[in-house]
Order: sequence, then C-alpha cells, then structure tokens
Amino acid sequence: MSRINQLSEHVANAIAAGEVVERPVSVVKELIENALDAGATSISVEIEDGGIKLIRIIDNGCGMDQEDAVKAFSCHATSKINQLEDLESIFTMGFRGEALASISAVSKVDLSTCMPEQNVGTQVKIEGGKHILTSEVAGVRGTSITVRDLFFNQPARYKFLKKDHTEAQYITILCERFVMIRPDVSFKLINNGKQILMSPGNGSPIDALYCVYGAEVVEQTISVDYTQSSVDVRGFAGKPAIARKGRGEQTVFVNDRLIRSKTISAAIEQAYRPYLMKGRFAFVVLFVNIPSALVDVNVHPQKSEVRFWNDSEVFRAVFHGIQNALKQSDMTSEPSRFSGEPMNTKHKDVSKVGHYLVSEENNISDSKGEKFPAEDSMLASSENNHSMHSAAGKSMPHELLEQNFFQNRNGHEMPLAFNASDFIKVSPTVLPFDNTNRQVEMSVDQPMEPSSESGEPDKDKRIALIELMEARFVGVLFATYILLESDSAFLIIDQHAAHEKILYERLSDRNRSKDYLKAQYLLTPQMLRLTRAEVMLVQAHQERLRELAFDIDLIGDFEVTVRAIPSFARESDIGLLVHEVLQSLDFKNDYLEQDVYHHLATAACKAAVKANDRLDVAEVQGLIKDLVGIANPYHCPHGRPIIVRYEKSDIEKWFKRIV
Repeated sequence: MSRINQLSEHVANAIAAGEVVERPVSVVKELIENALDAGATSISVEIEDGGIKLIRIIDNGCGMDQEDAVKAFSCHATSKINQLEDLESIFTMGFRGEALASISAVSKVDLSTCMPEQNVGTQVKIEGGKHILTSEVAGVRGTSITVRDLFFNQPARYKFLKKDHTEAQYITILCERFVMIRPDVSFKLINNGKQILMSPGNGSPIDALYCVYGAEVVEQTISVDYTQSSVDVRGFAGKPAIARKGRGEQTVFVNDRLIRSKTISAAIEQAYRPYLMKGRFAFVVLFVNIPSALVDVNVHPQKSEVRFWNDSEVFRAVFHGIQNALKQSDMTSEPSRFSGEPMNTKHKDVSKVGHYLVSEENNISDSKGEKFPAEDSMLASSENNHSMHSAAGKSMPHELLEQNFFQNRNGHEMPLAFNASDFIKVSPTVLPFDNTNRQVEMSVDQPMEPSSESGEPDKDKRIALIELMEARFVGVLFATYILLESDSAFLIIDQHAAHEKILYERLSDRNRSKDYLKAQYLLTPQMLRLTRAEVMLVQAHQERLRELAFDIDLIGDFEVTVRAIPSFARESDIGLLVHEVLQSLDFKNDYLEQDVYHHLATAACKAAVKANDRLDVAEVQGLIKDLVGIANPYHCPHGRPIIVRYEKSDIEKWFKRIV
C-alpha cells in the first residue's frame, strides 16, 4: 500500500497560507496590493481587534465581473502574468495568484465587486476555503473585501498572534509605508471605529512624508535625487538630529515595493558614517528604481526581499546618492582636520623644533641666528617608548606658535615658545596598563571603537586602580582635565568622560538604577507629537513608563503631554529621550530592559559635568572615588579614554634629565 498521499486542494491551500498569511498585517498587505494593481485612487482599511476579528478593504479600482470574482479565489489564479517570461518584466505589486486563495483558506471572506460600466455587482462568500455563496448585488464601482475571524479554523496559528494593539500597530505602520509608496492614492485607516490615518492622495511625496511623520521630521530631512548607470535613487535622508537607535525608521522601496536589503542598508550606513556615532542609525525613506529585468522579486514568499543583478552597482548608487545630498546640505564636517596619517612620535631626536635649532654648543638659535641659553628654553624631545606609529613612519614637525608669556616665581615675564597642545607630541599609555609597554596604533580616519579588556591581566587592573586611589591631586587643567601624580606617573582624567561613565554604570542596570531613577515634574508640561505607532505604545505601557520616571498623558490623536521625566534628564532632550524609550518598548506587554536602561543611562550622560565646569577639591575627590568603584573606569560609554597615564621616566626624557 502506498504511503504517499496526494493532498487535497483544501489542505494544500491551508499549508500554502502559512507562507503568505502570517498575521493580520499580511492580509492587509496583500489586499492593498491587489487594490493598487486594480488602479484604485482611494483605499479604505478598517480593522477591529487588531485585524483578528475583522479586516475590510474598500477601493475604487476597476472591479471584476462574476466569472473573475469566483476564479480569483482559485489557487494560482492571476491577471498579472500569463507565461514564465512575464516574471522578467513585472510592473504590478502581485503576480503569483496566491493571496485570495490563502486568505480564504484560514478565514471567512466576503467579497463584493463591480466594474465601472456595470450596474450590478457580484458577491462571493468563502469560509475556510469552502465556497458558500455567489450572488448579484447592487453595483458600486470597485471592490470591497471583508475578512473575518482570521485563523478560526487553525487554533495553533491563532495562539501565536500578539495582542490586539500590537497587531494594529503592525497594520498602522504598513499603511503608513503605502502612503509613502503611492502619494497619489488616498489612504484611510480606521481602527475599532476610529479614523487614525487619512492621506491627501495629491501625489506630493513631501505631503505624504508630512502625513506620516509630521512637520518636525520633514524639517530635518534632505531630498535625495541621484542616478547612476541604471539605478535611480530618490527620497529623503534625515539629518543626524533625528537619528535613531535602530533601523526601524529606514524605509526602502525597490520599484515601489517595500523590501529589506542588506546591500542597501550597508550603503546607508557607510554614507552616514562621518555624521553619526556608533549605534545610531539614520532616518531614511528611499525609492530605488531599477529596470524590472535587472531585479528578481520572486525570491521571498511575502515578496519582502529581492535579488539584484549587481549588488555593487546598487550599493554605489545608494551610497553616492545619500552622500551627495548630505554634502550639498552644508553638513560636511571632516572627522579630523588631519590628513588621515596618525602621528608618529617614536623617532630620532628632532634637531629642528619650529624655527628654533639646537646647536652643537647646546644653545638654541632661531632662524635669524640669535641665540638663547638652552636652560631657559622649553625643548621637548619626542623620543618615547610608549608610542604611536604612522603608516609612513615619518615624524610630524612641531610648529612654533605666537609667543606667549607667563610669570616666573620672581614675577618676571618669561617667553613661552610653545602652545601647550603642541608642546609635547607623545602618546601616553592609557589605563589599564601592563608591563610590556605595548604600543597603541590608531588612525584618525577610523572611528574609535570601545576597547576590549578581555586580554588584560586582573593583576594589572588592580595595580592601576590602586595607583589611581593613592594618587595625589595636583590641580585641574583648562577646567576640564583633573591632574594627579603618583610616585612613578602623572595621571590625567577627563572629568566629563569620568562623570559620564559613573552615571551610565548607575543607570544601565535595572536593579542598581532604582536608587537613582527618580521623577522630576516639569514646571511647564511639554507637548510632543508622536507617530501613530508611538501613541499606541504610550497607551499600552503607561505603567511601565511610570516605573521609568515618566508621566505622559495623551491629549489628542498624535499629541502627548510630558509632565515628568527622570531627574537626570534635561528639558532640552525630552523629545529625543521619549522617542528612544518608546522605541525600546517591546510589542508585548513587556520591554527590552537592556535597551530601555541603556537609553536612560545615555540620557544621564548628558547631565554629566562638562568641559569648563569648575570643580572644587571635594567634588574632584568624590568623582575619583566613584570612578574607582565602577567596573570599567578606563573608557567612557562611547569608547573614549577616561584616564591617560604618563610615566615619570617619559617626562624626564622630555627635559633631557635622562637619555
């Protein structure tokens, strides 16, 4: 007896539905695409209970006659293609003929449709893949499809759906994407009887962007319009001010189809690299148009991925399109004024320093021949064992700056030939240090990455902390750098970076943060405009937000009033902080703790003491005490060094006390 069974059409359709219909938003996507392919200029989407109870799509497209209305529910029935070669030139959103068959297999579907020239329309009812009714109805141009009780016959699939507000949020985001894809079509979204989206449909991309994101985002975007070879790139690139912590606000359309592409994401990231800190992602809405023969859209069940004929060509077009837009907007700021070659300080003694020359008699003469005693000069040798290397191995000459003066102990003015920043060109050892005098290489044209300390011996860490605790306070340089000395070294601490790290460590952990996370009520509550998705998150997570020291009330469809914020936050940063915390909230009735507390901690960093903030001795001592008490006092949350250490022997070499 044969063990292989031929599945019935009903079972096969139910299985196929698993790929096409994952959740309510999948149904909405397929039906909107069908409406657009039908030439609709007005599309209404109505949902109840997150689309699980009801989804109704009404359009004013071309409609269908009775024969096509019935045939449309058959598997692989489509008007988009006729033969295999048609796949090479697809201009429609759909083409497989799977959507209606898959949707009707797992729900109760009621379709009413009428062609423009007809007075009588057609109604078709199907439940769980079984045909129930075909009849004539009063004719209204277009098509109305109602989907009820999604997954009513597949409880295993039903239990994997998320909460109603989460499913509604997915649908809202999708509809907003379609508003941007087709600004010439008017979209309306109704959730549980309340209209939450209405686009003008006037064909203006900027109006569509305004409808979805509001004026604040529109004002912070730059138009992109670039063509390279056969790739056309247009859309909007956000300024760094509206960058986010994830790629959720990077929306990419290829031939007006919403897709995900690692190639395009990488190009966006590369174009923004000089403008954004690590971990920040640009706001981007991009439309990439490619001849249909050069892109394969038939590679994913939900058509959310495509395959390009030439990834590198697409990458270059997107990269240069965004890069040119940013440059033309006067946003160019070189990461460094240097040429890109790191400074070399491990070289032979320099005999020429600025315009001063060291003579054989150990005197210093300027270019005019006038001599000064060497002991009255501030000559720095660049020889140093703790060094940085340049790729070319050449030294960087010192430049003589304008002459300044300082008072010596007797009150006489003495010449100071060198500015402090250029006086000594050495690479100090950055704590934690070891006994191998390891050399650190850094290129100024590469972003600084947080250092990994996995290879540092614990003993060396303990030695470094002990030295820091026992170091003697010397003073504060430029109201920014705390100066300490030990028996064998000179330590410099960046007060802002140190305080940043202390605040970050206190708040980045949920349990530890309870002692520091306090709410402060604003004298004047601040109003914010949120996206529809963010409004839903505020509604769903009021209790969580209060735990995080926020008091936020809804006052309109898109506006909220912020009455309280964490005590460490600055009022000028309220908008950004609220947006980032809401982004970190999980779609479930829980939140991603690490992300939420990371953003709170990052906001706390902005409350840290700044450069030029003057601290008294007691404040400095408290800062150092707190710094020693954290796990990693050596690098700030952004990866920059907090403590720099000069060996006593290095300083003695600068002044030729030792050779």
